[in-house]
Amino acid sequence: MFRVLLFLLIVVACTGAAMAQDVTLSSAITTMAVSPTGQIFAGTPDGVMHSTDNGATWVRLSSGLDDDNVRAAVISNGGVSAKYSFLATQFSIYRSVQTITSVKSRLEGSRPATYQLEQNYPNPFNPSTEIQFSLPHAARVTLKIYDILGQEVATLLDATRQAGKHSATWNANGCASGVYYYRLSSADFTETKKLLLVR
Repeated sequence: MFRVLLFLLIVVACTGAAMAQDVTLSSAITTMAVSPTGQIFAGTPDGVMHSTDNGATWVRLSSGLDDDNVRAAVISNGGVSAKYSFLATQFSIYRSVQTITSVKSRLEGSRPATYQLEQNYPNPFNPSTEIQFSLPHAARVTLKIYDILGQEVATLLDATRQAGKHSATWNANGCASGVYYYRLSSADFTETKKLLLVR
């Protein structure tokens, strides 16, 4: 029979307690759960990782675990006030002390004021990288990759998107190492940035 232990998961993430630290997600992911509010929990052999920004940054939340090798992660949805995260290791089940609270109310009114094209991550990369961008209003946008000679290599996006933050992933399998450029274009905006593929 599993024993149930409580651990501080959300409190650590929100207060920045000494137990939490910024980390790069470099371990193999054994399980993953996404809350209704968009928070990501990843179970790894090194413990629990938590992200509130679509995986751009991760915080380690492993305080209180008797075994860091997390094998399962689940987000319950037992009503508005009963959303908890549950984690399972080989011999234990853990439940967050506090419910997972929504950040939606803060984000609803925070539409980007301008277009913004972020630097890809990771950079340099091999073989794939993520490109994030923000739109201040709904627009038809294209996101294209070009080689150093200005020749189009790939079209990642050619569609209408709503206002807000978006992302696209470029898998560069089959492309040579080197410098490439990515360009976000709409009727009233164009920006280009450089990225580096290293094999």
